[in-house]
Amino acid sequence: MVLLQDPTAGDPVDILRAKRAQEKKYIFDWTFDENSSQ
Repeated sequence: MVLLQDPTAGDPVDILRAKRAQEKKYIFDWTFDENSSQ
């Protein structure tokens, strides 16, 4: 599991991102397995 955090999250002036989730979770195992060179 990979956890990405937006460094600009929590900025009270940024109206467009005010209600966005603070973190996103992605599961890359479906696309890239242990044998992948990527």
